[in-house]
Amino acid sequence: MNILLFATAPSNERPKIASFVFARIKVLQSMGHSVTVLQAGNILIGFPKPEGISAGQIIRFLSQCYRFIFKRKNFPLCYEQDDVKYQYYNSLYFSSYKRFKIWFNQNSFDFIHAHFLWCCNALPKIKEKCGIPFVVTAHGSDIHTNPFASKKARKSALHILNSADGVFFVSEFLHKKAVELGWSGTDFLVTGNGYFSDFFYQTGKKAIDKGNVLLGFIGNPIAVKRFEILPDVLYEVRKVFPTTQLLCVGSTSQDTDLRNSARQRLEQLNLLDAVTFVDKVPYRQVPEYMRKIDILLLPSRN
Repeated sequence: MNILLFATAPSNERPKIASFVFARIKVLQSMGHSVTVLQAGNILIGFPKPEGISAGQIIRFLSQCYRFIFKRKNFPLCYEQDDVKYQYYNSLYFSSYKRFKIWFNQNSFDFIHAHFLWCCNALPKIKEKCGIPFVVTAHGSDIHTNPFASKKARKSALHILNSADGVFFVSEFLHKKAVELGWSGTDFLVTGNGYFSDFFYQTGKKAIDKGNVLLGFIGNPIAVKRFEILPDVLYEVRKVFPTTQLLCVGSTSQDTDLRNSARQRLEQLNLLDAVTFVDKVPYRQVPEYMRKIDILLLPSRN
């Protein structure tokens, strides 16, 4: 199959982002499928009409038109890493749905796969106007948090789910949250995220030295992952095992406040010397850190 993937995926501009999307592309290609990426579903078809005549609306309208028409043309770029190579578009602009359908057919795409619900806003209309099928994978906050933020967000999420030809949920919990939203579709599959067994593997059963326990947190230190409780977790564990250490791997541009507050809390508890912070590492190095730790901490809220 030839798939047009709406996703945030590694590109020449952002080579370190979304390694798990890259992994899916790699697996699809190994199965004989072709994948072309449209970054985060950046697509504009026709001209949006500003609702009203305020200066702010006019500026947003003009900037959106400039962004898609003049700044970013409809030409593919190429990204290559290891044995994976694919084409991607930063954005796409078409003057009409008819022209988008012509482009879609000229590229021999079979369907669109949207990675996360928030990439999908244009897809129900594309399906209605062009008859192009699409499927969507729900990964987390795009189901369990964002749609519950407002009536408008709920309506939008339900419209996407109801329009999709198929929905993949990476956990049964997310499927239940979709039902809680009001979705009653039957064309879905609950399938957990996979992993590469060639470098995610154990080197044998690890005996824990209670005098040298290493706790580990691997992931972006953001609020949904409850990163801020780690200093107190370490404090409680050290009441029983006084020499326990903590390794925190991962960072984002949005993590500054949480990391600073965690450091402040560690200083209050006199534990700063017991923690090692490591910035975001290439995905191939993640297993090395996982094998170092004794106990993985995963206190996520959702």
